[in-house]
Amino acid sequence: MEDLNKTQIVLLCLLVSFVTSIGTGIISFSLLSEVPQAVTQTINRVVERTIEKVVPTTISDKTPTKEITVVVKEEDLIIGAIGKISQSIVHIKAGSAETFYGLGLIVSKDGLIVADKKLFDSSISYKATLSDGSTFPLSAVPLKDNSNVVFFNMLITKQNTTVFVSAVFGDSDKLQLGQSIIAMSGVESPSVATGRISSLEKTADKVSLSLIKTDVVIKDSASGGPILNLSGEVVGLNTANISDLQSGNFTPINLIKTEISSFAKK
Repeated sequence: MEDLNKTQIVLLCLLVSFVTSIGTGIISFSLLSEVPQAVTQTINRVVERTIEKVVPTTISDKTPTKEITVVVKEEDLIIGAIGKISQSIVHIKAGSAETFYGLGLIVSKDGLIVADKKLFDSSISYKATLSDGSTFPLSAVPLKDNSNVVFFNMLITKQNTTVFVSAVFGDSDKLQLGQSIIAMSGVESPSVATGRISSLEKTADKVSLSLIKTDVVIKDSASGGPILNLSGEVVGLNTANISDLQSGNFTPINLIKTEISSFAKK
């Protein structure tokens, strides 16, 4: 040993350690093979738990997310819906005396208006006042005898730069009992009433709606006013084919959509 240098001594120690480890392993294996199974199971469980503590937990690559709950009040939905439709509603006046005729609804970007047929008289002149106060003379589109509504074109000069905002239509056949609705009316100024659908009557084929009944109380007799869902979509109109314009009953918009499509320019 005295003739060995430091490097040789280190190598010798490593060799002895290696041989000792192999011997220890062989002896341990031989002894474990002879002990009862219950003892080996206990030893295995200890080893497994030790490994679980030593091995680091795998870090998930998913970024943690924070859930945010947003509470939307019905009042806010109503205000938003009114804001969407306000520029699409017009007040129609008749004759030189400018007698209030009813409300109209802009249904195309070129200024086509749909209104209740009511007591329409082709010999009388009509004009529409928009939400911004601007006024346009109207010309009536030839009527259909079996229609509940009348269509007007706004007579626009080449210099006119008014942007007409068309109403957005919903699907009246998808309305549900108890659903919240907003009724727009007003003879002199805009008026709003809110309520819920109380009854839905269907056509003879039981496919489409023929009448929307609500618990809305309309304080004036302004025909042509739309009812909206909380998304601001028009789902019905107040028309004179209903015996009482203050009854809270409305014509489903789906019954009028076909006529609107035939007149409105795409």
